Amino acid sequence: MERMNLLMYLLRQAGTISGKTRLQKLVFLLQEEFKVPFGYKFEPYHLGPLSFELQAEMDWLVSHGIAVEYIIELNPSEGIRRYDYTLSEWGRDYVSKMVEPNLPHEVKEKISKGLRKWGPKSLEEILEYVHRQYPSYRLPPAHPLFE
Repeated sequence: MERMNLLMYLLRQAGTISGKTRLQKLVFLLQEEFKVPFGYKFEPYHLGPLSFELQAEMDWLVSHGIAVEYIIELNPSEGIRRYDYTLSEWGRDYVSKMVEPNLPHEVKEKISKGLRKWGPKSLEEILEYVHRQYPSYRLPPAHPLFE
């Protein structure tokens, strides 16, 4: 099962995913705890598990018009932004007609269960959980002398 199909289906079910960090942690939790067969390799990072493959595939979906990336300026003077993701109209149509009918029911159910559990949570709640449950995926803070 192609993982990009799973990623597109996840976007379809979520509607919008607010931020790269939320996307990363949501896919990580779906893969680890709900056994959704994404197959992404996650590495330890400052805010917890990070998959460069996942971000590359999301960037591909955006560059091909399947998904849309919205840049939300949170603090323009400091360059702080959030990147939100949703399917384009064409992407939603494609997922409805070509992806969803071919995904196994149990995989769709696992994604739905994961979204019911984690979708309404704040990013802070998700990060707190991931850091507590998966401490080996979080890099220690950089030493202040080297920042």
